[in-house]
Amino acid sequence: MSVLVLTSLLAVAAYGVHEQGRRDGAGDIIRSREVRNALKEEVQALEHDKSGLRERVAILERATQVERQAYSHVDRTLKELQDQILDLKEELAFYRGIVTARGKTQALNIQSFKVQQDGADGQYRYKLVLTRVMKNDKVVKGTVSLTVAGEQEGSSKELSLDELSAKGEADLKLQFRYFQRLEGLLTLPEGFVPHRVLLQVTTTGKKRDRLEKAYNWPSRLG
Repeated sequence: MSVLVLTSLLAVAAYGVHEQGRRDGAGDIIRSREVRNALKEEVQALEHDKSGLRERVAILERATQVERQAYSHVDRTLKELQDQILDLKEELAFYRGIVTARGKTQALNIQSFKVQQDGADGQYRYKLVLTRVMKNDKVVKGTVSLTVAGEQEGSSKELSLDELSAKGEADLKLQFRYFQRLEGLLTLPEGFVPHRVLLQVTTTGKKRDRLEKAYNWPSRLG
């Protein structure tokens, strides 16, 4: 075989190899583009799914917040109804006490006395209810003396109403036929520990009545 023929064969072979490489390279580029496009589509789908999940989470959070607000409203309403029922029960017991007391010899009675904290430190609201069981309709007049007994700095101490009330009133005034409610604020001095409340009711007129009663200071109030 001549050198010319051998050279031609080598050129043909080299061209074939080059063409095959070019076709393989083009195929790789096409495949790379396809893979890249497929990945882009998958990323877009994932972004869309993520956006949808975020919307669902936001909806669920709003629904949860609405439910919490609804439950809170129901709880407040229930507590208010329970307080109203308690007030009605106390009111009913109060009037029953007046009715059942009719015919007894005692003309004057301390129906109830309560103390509760009024928000500020050392400040308390008291509520006193007095009843009268006599058969006549005459107006009862008189006074109520209120004293809080306790201790301060290890020593026993009694504080009168004028020392505990911002109004500086010495006694509470009475004037009623069947019953009377009295209430006000007590401000205890710092360091004073209350133990009991002493009440003394005194009526005026020809036939004077005098009634004394002591109530323990509620332990839950400190």
